Amino acid sequence: MNLAVIGSGGREHALCYKLRKSKEIKKLFCIPGNAGTNKLAENIKEDISNFDKIYQIIKEKKIDFVVIGPEEPLVNGIVAGGYYISGSASIQAKRMKAAGYSDTYMAVVIKAFTTEEKASRFDGWDSINKPDVKTATTLGTTFEKLSKDWFPNSDLTLIEAPARGYQEVLAGRSDVFITSNVEGSTLLSKYPNLREISAEPRNPTPLAMLMPQADQVWINFVDHWIKIKKTRGFFEKLAKKHGL
Repeated sequence: MNLAVIGSGGREHALCYKLRKSKEIKKLFCIPGNAGTNKLAENIKEDISNFDKIYQIIKEKKIDFVVIGPEEPLVNGIVAGGYYISGSASIQAKRMKAAGYSDTYMAVVIKAFTTEEKASRFDGWDSINKPDVKTATTLGTTFEKLSKDWFPNSDLTLIEAPARGYQEVLAGRSDVFITSNVEGSTLLSKYPNLREISAEPRNPTPLAMLMPQADQVWINFVDHWIKIKKTRGFFEKLAKKHGL
């Protein structure tokens, strides 16, 4: 099949990296993409908020499946009636003005990570916020703002996407990076040398599904499904399985 990834950040680079390994994908595109995705897919420069142009590209390139990274086109697509439901999205007041939300079923939190040989240096958030600690994060991300707010005394390195903070730490150029419990769990399983720093998780953000605001019948249906799954322990098992 032909597949397209929408977006231009580190998340989209990671998606392309994984998808490129699939034998089922004949051709991979990234709209608009970045320097990193260009090595894995065919970048197509286009405004991701221009739905008509995106749809035209999908038809011309005979794209069978589209993976949307950023939440902005998901919100816009749902408001425009293009989608009936999205995957997990963080709940934000500005989005609630435009799109509907399902009941929440899980929360994303922020954790700090380092490597095994440096783990003994850290025993909480305060131990990171020191001049002799090198922290790393990607420019233009939520983690950049949080790192600046939480670690003003640290030696902060800002890197451009598709590079990521964890890569700086693994390479030994930095000591600590922060990320969500979702990505952190994946990285811990992939890189045995990484360690989670013992600290109370921060910045909890509930997750829900985005849906058309006016379709209350559909929202009620999805909310009922979530309640049934919660009662049966589905989300609890899912979180445990992925170390969340």
